[in-house]
Amino acid sequence: MSVLTIGQLAEKVKLKPSAIRYYEQKGLLPNPERMNGRRRYTEDVIPRIEFIKLTQNIGLTLEEILILIEGFNQNTSRAVQWRTLASKKMCEIEELIEDLNLMKLILQNAIDCECLSWDDCIENLSKARRNL
Repeated sequence: MSVLTIGQLAEKVKLKPSAIRYYEQKGLLPNPERMNGRRRYTEDVIPRIEFIKLTQNIGLTLEEILILIEGFNQNTSRAVQWRTLASKKMCEIEELIEDLNLMKLILQNAIDCECLSWDDCIENLSKARRNL
């Protein structure tokens, strides 16, 4: 297996070297071996980085990814781990959707507003919010 510098690894996984160092600092990647003080990686770290990128893209935080990688009991299957984390994340997303729908309502009300006073605007918004 070939050995990669941080720059070569970063190029292969399409990240900046600083992101790789940050993943190491957060415990998502093992500390690499060093040669003459410089980080050296084997290619077996690439799938882990791709996994980190994928899970970030679906909305997991680095802390959640670390739990998924290292934080579960070794006797717990990966499927159970995913289900546990996905259920938690689903609740968070539902709350976010509610917040976004409210924000959309407020903005739409502002666009459509022909009220003569703030009191009228607030009253119209309250009526619309009750209809959500």
